[in-house]
Amino acid sequence: NWTSGLSPTALTLTSVCRWTNGWVATGDDGAIVVSTNGANWNLVPPTTTNWLYRVRYLGDRLVAVGQNGTIMTSTNGTSWAKRTSGTTRWLNDVARVDGRWYAIGNSGVVLASSNLTSWADLGTITRKNLYGAASDGVQLVMVGLEGSTLRAQVTPSLTPIRVLAYDRLYSTNAAAWQNLYLFGGQPDQRVSSLVD
Repeated sequence: NWTSGLSPTALTLTSVCRWTNGWVATGDDGAIVVSTNGANWNLVPPTTTNWLYRVRYLGDRLVAVGQNGTIMTSTNGTSWAKRTSGTTRWLNDVARVDGRWYAIGNSGVVLASSNLTSWADLGTITRKNLYGAASDGVQLVMVGLEGSTLRAQVTPSLTPIRVLAYDRLYSTNAAAWQNLYLFGGQPDQRVSSLVD
């Protein structure tokens, strides 16, 4: 069962998120509407004319991203600060992993920030548009155009690897004995070895 709510704007809204003080929705032409109960909405005076495509509540901050590399942040839902992203590419989503925020968007752009004020372009391994980002607190997963799926291990795994099997074989090609190990661990876990 659905109940139709009365919106204070006729602009297209493309994203909504829940946060500690209620709900925030964003959209075209810098539209931001807020609600304490999800039923009654109030329009926030616009601070940009760029489309705010996505809004998320991450690490006690509201973050909105969108057209022309727009990034805006808020602690209360009504006062928003513009941030300099360093890109004019359309940003489609934002996620937080291990104390850092990541904004993703068109042409595979990936930006990172530790303070929501300064953003660094991390580059990318795809030129396809990235539309969604999510985190489990350890890794960042991004999805996009034509089935693009990218994953980055942001927080290193500190769980020790395990030696699952060991064998010592004589190689006739090398004319020497060789040690063969089978290791087990987490995906993308890096291992360094010491040779004495």
